[in-house]
Amino acid sequence: MFPSQYETALPDFPTDLITAGIKRHNDLLNHKILNKAEFETKKLMLQKVAQQRLQDGEEIIFTSTPDMIDTFKKKITTKPNHIFLTINPIKTISYDCLKKSIDKFVNKKYISAYYGCYEIRDAENTGLHTHLLIEYTGLPHNIERAIKTAFKNISDTTNPHCCNIKYVKDEYINSKVSYITGEKKNAKKNGVELSNKWRPDRFYGLKPPVIKE
Repeated sequence: MFPSQYETALPDFPTDLITAGIKRHNDLLNHKILNKAEFETKKLMLQKVAQQRLQDGEEIIFTSTPDMIDTFKKKITTKPNHIFLTINPIKTISYDCLKKSIDKFVNKKYISAYYGCYEIRDAENTGLHTHLLIEYTGLPHNIERAIKTAFKNISDTTNPHCCNIKYVKDEYINSKVSYITGEKKNAKKNGVELSNKWRPDRFYGLKPPVIKE
């Protein structure tokens, strides 16, 4: 589980505008040009600016003494520590190349457990892709960045149809495992059968135990 809150220094934020704004408002307050009510209004405005500039799931909380803003805290909204990842590589990427990228990724220190499979979509062995359920440690935006870095040379990681990242709550882990093992709707069963014939050893990682519902 993630800590619910982290403190961080101001330079960790992309907040050049916010930094300048706060310094200016502190100066105005200290020189009695800006009264306390106006200061609080400006502080809320800066908070909204910060929220817009940070990534999804994050916000900046400003705390202040009667004189000035003295601390910044970044509160990270916790997300599940499981991700269901689908990678559709560029058409020219071979199975061996995809496997090499996957093997390197799943051995990173922030991956604590994983289970996945390779699949094809038709009898011509085209439509190569992989589904991967991972348990990770660290912050959500860090793992997302790591995923995109790991696969940027074999897939269009800016396109969610090619690099799809979905956070998985505990109650949905069983269904994702079932999807990996081939329990799919009729429209996709043909691909599962073809994939089994194409490569019987297409599964990798350790299959998670079934979670009791």
